[in-house]
Amino acid sequence: MYVDTRDHGFAVNLLLDGGWEIWTTVFIGQQVRSGMTVVDVGANYGYYTLVLAFLAGEAGQVIAVEPNPAAAAKLRASVELNGAAPRVSVFVGAAGAVDGEALLFVPDGEPKNATIVASPEIAGERPGSLHRVPQTTLDRLLEAAPRVDFVKIDAEGAEQAILDGMRGVLARHRPGLVLEFNALRCADPAAFLRELAAVYSRLYYIGERGEPVEISAKQLLEERYGQDWMLCLGFPLGG
Repeated sequence: MYVDTRDHGFAVNLLLDGGWEIWTTVFIGQQVRSGMTVVDVGANYGYYTLVLAFLAGEAGQVIAVEPNPAAAAKLRASVELNGAAPRVSVFVGAAGAVDGEALLFVPDGEPKNATIVASPEIAGERPGSLHRVPQTTLDRLLEAAPRVDFVKIDAEGAEQAILDGMRGVLARHRPGLVLEFNALRCADPAAFLRELAAVYSRLYYIGERGEPVEISAKQLLEERYGQDWMLCLGFPLGG
């Protein structure tokens, strides 16, 4: 993989350990199968994109979404380096609730924490860069897909907007869904969980060994408040 060695969050861990968020990697490896159509939202340098491309195989299709232009360039280079370009398409832009443009703040040294902001003032005086980027809904991006089997979303607080823009995908395909949830980052976390529960009857998160662990909306709202949960919904796949 191509990474930026000035990145002291994701890249340094990948270089030292050879992997990232192993519990999530293990879970995805147990679920995604050859021939599936899979989506990686918040792809960063493409770690999960490459994992998914390997699992989906030559008969599968991977759609990667990454708004940070610098990270997306390395993602594309890594896809080509690994011979996965024929089955991986990259959208350099943000996924959101509506089509248009978005303002992306990329903090120095931590591109994986890039965040969609409403205005430059929200970024404050933190060192980093601002980028005007295209934005689309997953409903629009995936409207021609005959099937969508799996979607991974890790978008630093934009998950609610992304969910709002993929209601058609959820209704038509009910894909397996892995997404980061943090009650502190949601404008209305209870409503967000109710919306998920309307599609997926039971809530799970990925445990430390890569196993799905059932959890209630109440627990997600009250326990470990302000910390991230990696939820997994609609599994197992391909059953």
